[in-house]
Amino acid sequence: MLRHCNRWPLALVLRQVPLRGSDSEITGYVDLVSERAYRYRPGQSSTLSATRRLLGPRTSTRTSLIEKLADFDDELLEKLLEEVEPSKEEIYQHLTRTLKRAQVVPVFLGSALADYGIRRLWKALRHETPTPRETAARLGIARGRALAQVIKTYHLPHTGKLSLTRVWRGTISEGNVLNGSRVAGLLRLTGAQQEKIPAAQTGEVVGLTRMDEVATGQVLTPSGKAQRCRGRSARSRFSASPSLPKSAPTTSS
Repeated sequence: MLRHCNRWPLALVLRQVPLRGSDSEITGYVDLVSERAYRYRPGQSSTLSATRRLLGPRTSTRTSLIEKLADFDDELLEKLLEEVEPSKEEIYQHLTRTLKRAQVVPVFLGSALADYGIRRLWKALRHETPTPRETAARLGIARGRALAQVIKTYHLPHTGKLSLTRVWRGTISEGNVLNGSRVAGLLRLTGAQQEKIPAAQTGEVVGLTRMDEVATGQVLTPSGKAQRCRGRSARSRFSASPSLPKSAPTTSS
């Protein structure tokens, strides 16, 4: 389980369960909400399989997902006690609501290298994750000057140190000073491609170049003073917060 600042642990729930081949290799998955099965095909979209036979052994996992959602909704809990099956649309709504409130984190299966399951993940990101502003509001980030957090650090041959950063508030521009370090440049990253940009707005995830004194997880502000969460630093406050960056790919497939 993930733990969030001064809140209950974030429950991990399976949204998909794997299908396995004759050698126990993963060949696809069953979506526990839509009750559809998908087979992976190299370099192509997943194909839909008949599901009545495939879903049968996984019914208990689907029930566990719904029961976990019912921990946060009395109406859904009442339905389960009365043995009333919630509709698929209701389950999607509960998943969206609990993710926005940082109560439940859905777990998806896939492989980026093989391009397996990625489109389904993108679709869930588009429909179910909160916007950056919604997440910032839940975290109590008030309006003010720029505030961002380094979520990953790269050391690249030609660029040097690159700090992958989520902008929670305001605008970050080339030449700004954050935590005592000057922002030498901003890059928008799309896979291996890098595009130099003059500034980044609330909700964007960008690379900040040559921020040598900045570490992964650090919260960046012009003053160098991070907000606190009842005695905890902003670093721990934001570390497990789901949010959809503006640059996330979207697809209807």
